[in-house]
Amino acid sequence: MRFLIILCSFLAMGNVKAENFIIPTQEKYSEFLIEPWKPNAANVLVFKDPNCGYCIRALKRLDKYKNYNVYMFWAPILGSSSKRQVEAIFDCEKPSGDEVILSVINREKIKCTKAEKGNNKLKALNNEIVENYNPQSVPSYYFGGQKVRLSTLNRFKVINKTETQSIKLDWKRYQKLKLDQNGHQGLANAIIFVSDKKNTTPLQDKLKSDYRYNWYIAESCTVCSDGAVNKRATELALLFNIEQQDELSLVINGVVIEPERYREFKLESLLVSK
Repeated sequence: MRFLIILCSFLAMGNVKAENFIIPTQEKYSEFLIEPWKPNAANVLVFKDPNCGYCIRALKRLDKYKNYNVYMFWAPILGSSSKRQVEAIFDCEKPSGDEVILSVINREKIKCTKAEKGNNKLKALNNEIVENYNPQSVPSYYFGGQKVRLSTLNRFKVINKTETQSIKLDWKRYQKLKLDQNGHQGLANAIIFVSDKKNTTPLQDKLKSDYRYNWYIAESCTVCSDGAVNKRATELALLFNIEQQDELSLVINGVVIEPERYREFKLESLLVSK
């Protein structure tokens, strides 16, 4: 129950659909990562203003970010001085590098290794993300297109590790069922059970861009082109006592979620047939 309460409060914090936002990828936005890429970590965006006291305080405690891939973008929302600082930051080789962060923490003129030919490309990428999200306060944190508090993310991860769950799975065993979500890692693993009577392509297309979860599709079918996929799907259905049915069944982190609760998880529009 405690797991469900925290997850629901986490999901309720976002008031804009994720598909409205650009979701950064490692390939295109690696220069904005504040630490080296971690393949098994969730991706978080943070917007900061170099003249924001709360932002500076957070930059002094970068250990808070160690469990995530954090993309940091500069949003100069506090006036002309901030805009000048951000202009100087994008003269630097790495706009989220240690030199830049140290200058911001010390509230001094930006000191850094200059980019040889300027950094107009990175500046354009930064501005595109800032305009897309349009943060009204700093620091602002986003996960999977949802605005969140960093403390909420941390509590959610702790509960994921400590909560007694109905069934614990070796997720590596079911990788053939996992949807490709462009390398993004969610904060929870979710399995969708579907019957072979359904066309799963539209559903998969919707779920691929829902980065809150790592999605697995367990399709029951009497004849499958890939026997291993069928075997794993059948195994999961037996573990969770899921019978073949026309309606979808959902499991989040080993807990079966009843359809009447999809609204709490902000999944009704994805999973409930209209």
